[in-house]
Amino acid sequence: MKRVKKFFKFFTSTVFISLAIGIILIIIGTSDFLVYLLPNLVSNTSPVHAIVRTIGAAFIGSGVFTAIIKSSEYSEIFSNVIGEIIWSKKYLEKRTDKKEIWSMISRLTYDEKFPLISEQIEDIITNHYFPVKHNYYVENYDLCLNVINHPSNTDYWIHEEVISCIVKPINANEKIFYGFMSSIDLPESNTDENPDLTSFKLSSIVVNGIDVEIPALKTIQTPGQLTHEAAIPLQHESEYSLVIKREKILSKRKNPDKRIFAPFIIKDVKATVILDVGMNLDFHKMGTIHEFKKSEEHINGGVKVVSWTYHGLILPAQGFIIIFK
Repeated sequence: MKRVKKFFKFFTSTVFISLAIGIILIIIGTSDFLVYLLPNLVSNTSPVHAIVRTIGAAFIGSGVFTAIIKSSEYSEIFSNVIGEIIWSKKYLEKRTDKKEIWSMISRLTYDEKFPLISEQIEDIITNHYFPVKHNYYVENYDLCLNVINHPSNTDYWIHEEVISCIVKPINANEKIFYGFMSSIDLPESNTDENPDLTSFKLSSIVVNGIDVEIPALKTIQTPGQLTHEAAIPLQHESEYSLVIKREKILSKRKNPDKRIFAPFIIKDVKATVILDVGMNLDFHKMGTIHEFKKSEEHINGGVKVVSWTYHGLILPAQGFIIIFK
């Protein structure tokens, strides 16, 4: 009984008027009222009767529909149905404003706890960590670094690097560019007596077992730093196995460490260093969620090999640093 009262209390005067008019028009259209009222204009077979009945039915339908719309039960059901549609996977997959939806929900979530910095939190997560701008990620990133003292100048050393990884594009048909960068700090002086030996060489690039042409290097020199950038074009494969070999000559004093910061999402990392047995290393994670696991050191003659592994995701701007002693 309460449900009936709760439902009918939403019938406004407009709803009752619509129902009353509809019922009256149907009665008029069904009876001979129009024939008696307008004998010279309406006959028993006139189509006016059907028209009046149709209009009456429309008034009744309009009144009933309005009443249902204004009922709380209908509003709740309608809201639930619309909510299920809007937040369904199929509906969201078709939307082109996923980033905006994510940002709105994230900001509301952060507002509940950190209203004063919620916008900054959302901006960092969406624009730097969320892969909205990435068209590939990397698996099994493996860095092997061989550190050798320079044969003619003890102030420098040679870094022979081999980087291997698996590149996973989101679309095999889309052309992607696997980019990488190298930054070297330059010594303060460059004279005839003490010339600067700093150099960078990209030795080879192998993609899916095939040697490919080495791309053009973009060299940027600023006071105190030398930067090289390159990008490898990739297309038509669901994944790419890359092996990149490069060699650097660096000032020991200006480059006492090796840093890797991910420019893209990486799943699983391994770093191996080969160096003289008399050298020591410090290894530190840089912003990663989990810890790197160090292996046992292997010594063969005067050479020492040590490695660190990381299982899990490394997000952009996260990585590690190796400090040489």
